[in-house]
Amino acid sequence: MAEISKEEYEQPDYAQMYAEFPDDEIIAILKKRKHYRKEAAKQAIAEAIKRGLINSEQDLFAEEYKVEPLKFSLIPSIENENARRKIQKSLSRSLMILGLVPIIWGIIKIVYDLPLEGLVLIILGIIWSYISFKQIKNISLIYINLLFILLGSAMVYIWLEFSNRKGFALMDVMVAGIVFGFVVYALLFLRKLKNES
Repeated sequence: MAEISKEEYEQPDYAQMYAEFPDDEIIAILKKRKHYRKEAAKQAIAEAIKRGLINSEQDLFAEEYKVEPLKFSLIPSIENENARRKIQKSLSRSLMILGLVPIIWGIIKIVYDLPLEGLVLIILGIIWSYISFKQIKNISLIYINLLFILLGSAMVYIWLEFSNRKGFALMDVMVAGIVFGFVVYALLFLRKLKNES
């Protein structure tokens, strides 16, 4: 039986981590301390006392440090800047990779003697991937809107493809719906990240 390393059970060094946080992030943790691990909340309190943000734990009974309830949101707000950047990069990369679908589909169309349609699909796939790539470093609402326009065009194209077939499987429609749902969610998430920054 493989032994589990001690590193897997080690807690993060909250003291070192919080020492690098700005005051407003420490205060945000204090306001949500009940939603953090006990060790993390304790260390945030210690860091706040050390910085003089509060004098003692008794200050946490003040109205300004009242624990804020967690709010459900389909697209959550990301307060930590590092986490926001990671999510932005991850979503943008996923969208960029998704641009391979029309490129591959375009190549298949060219092979089956539909060169114009195939070429248009390849060009649109390249444009999609390029715009998504640009979102990795800096989110642009103009680019997000362009991606929504391309997505709308893709939806119309897929609908026409399905309607031209004599028969299609329900699974085809489900997969297309899930992919389009993911893309809409990713684009809305990127828009929210831009609005929060």
